[in-house]
Amino acid sequence: MFSDFMALQGRDLSPVTNELWRQFYSRKFGPESMNLVLERMKKKRVSFKWHLLYQAKVREQEEVQKKCVDRLKQLYKEADMQKQSRQTQMCTKVPPSSKRKSIHSGAGSSSQFNHIKGRLMKKSRIEFAKSEAQMPKNNMRQLPAKFCAQRTVPSTIPIQKSASSVSLLQPSSTRLMCTKK
Repeated sequence: MFSDFMALQGRDLSPVTNELWRQFYSRKFGPESMNLVLERMKKKRVSFKWHLLYQAKVREQEEVQKKCVDRLKQLYKEADMQKQSRQTQMCTKVPPSSKRKSIHSGAGSSSQFNHIKGRLMKKSRIEFAKSEAQMPKNNMRQLPAKFCAQRTVPSTIPIQKSASSVSLLQPSSTRLMCTKK
C-alpha cells in the first residue's frame, strides 16, 4: 500500500479529486457561492482547481473574521474609555484667589441681593437660636408653684475614691426642681 502511494506521488490526481473538492466547497460555503464561482470562471474563460479555490475561500473568511474580532476589540476599548471618562475623577484643590470680589461685580443687583440675603439669613438664625433658648424659661415661669415637684436627694450618696474603698456623702438639704424668679 505504501509503495502504491509512493508510485502515485509524482502523478497529478486533480482530475479525480477535483469533483470531491467541488462538493466540499459547496457544502462548506453554500451552493450560491459555488454558482458565483462557476459564473466568474465562465466569464473569464478560466478554470481553477477546486482545492485551490477552497483554500483561498478559507483564508478569505479567516481574514474577515480577524477583522471583525479586531473591530470588536476596538469598540470594547472605546466603550471602556468612555465609561472611565464618565467616572468621577479626583482633582487637586485649587486655592481661592486672594483678590476679593467687589460688591458691584457680576450682574449688578443679583450680587447685592445675595449679600442682603446672607445678612437676613444670619439675623434670622440668631433670632431663632435666642427664641429656642428662651422657650424653657418661659414654660417654667407659666407653671404654678404647686406643679413644681420637690426632689429629694437620697440621704447618702456613695462616692468611689479608689478601687478598694467607697465613702458616703451626706447631703445637707433637699433641692427644688424649679425656682421662681
